[in-house]
Amino acid sequence: MARRAASRYDETRQSTSSGPKDFGSKDFGSKVFGRAPSRFFDIFFVAFWALIFALLLRTFLFQPFYIPSHSMAPNIVKGDYVITSKYAYGYGGYSALPLTFPELQKRVFRRAPRRGDVAVFRDERTGRNIVKRIIAFEGERVRLENERVFINDAPVQTQSLEPLATLDPNRPQLQRREGHDNGVSYVTFNDGQSGLYDNLDTVIVPQGHYYVLGDNRDNSADSRVAKAAGGTAMVSENELIGRAEFILLSVSDNFSLKNPLTWHNVRRDRFFKDIP
Repeated sequence: MARRAASRYDETRQSTSSGPKDFGSKDFGSKVFGRAPSRFFDIFFVAFWALIFALLLRTFLFQPFYIPSHSMAPNIVKGDYVITSKYAYGYGGYSALPLTFPELQKRVFRRAPRRGDVAVFRDERTGRNIVKRIIAFEGERVRLENERVFINDAPVQTQSLEPLATLDPNRPQLQRREGHDNGVSYVTFNDGQSGLYDNLDTVIVPQGHYYVLGDNRDNSADSRVAKAAGGTAMVSENELIGRAEFILLSVSDNFSLKNPLTWHNVRRDRFFKDIP
């Protein structure tokens, strides 16, 4: 009895100790997978599909855009990286950047923007990506009187705010809150002085276009300014890329990706900040 028990113990011990060796051996891998496992191949396979997924995500769903100016201050400022949802308005000629289809006549899965949306669009004349706020739609009448916006002869709701904002200490800005009937409201800047575009005659937004303005009204070349003069003029629906959703991060002028010593120059209070 003792010999039989010892014999069974030795067989069990030998089987247990040899199991992992057989499982990890080249022969075992060849039998199961048809070839020896390759760590390099596994890493390459994972990296390849991760890259494909990231490219698809950036092309068709979300894309970050760097803001190079203060034309949308105080809500979006120079140095912000804005995340844009490309599916928000459907897909047009420039919604699938870096792929472009300027000859596309109609948007696929089209959804209309809301009044007050902050949209990113591609200026077909210059090829630049621009961010502005959508104020009026096709067929609507727009005019400006003493910096106040009128849509179809009705003034946009405006409330003066205090104190003065100081984006530039040498150029104080007045703050005003604008609001629309759909509940969208936001703060705008203006310098309080009479400017070239503070009073404009009535214009009718053409079919398939939008009237857009920058929130920093006296420092924005938008639909008030002709393209020949450096503005955006009316923005065509085909130029829309998507809707600006939130600020991912923000960096100061002293930040440089090439210089790690400057990486601390970030505005932490603007990380993941909503855009009104």
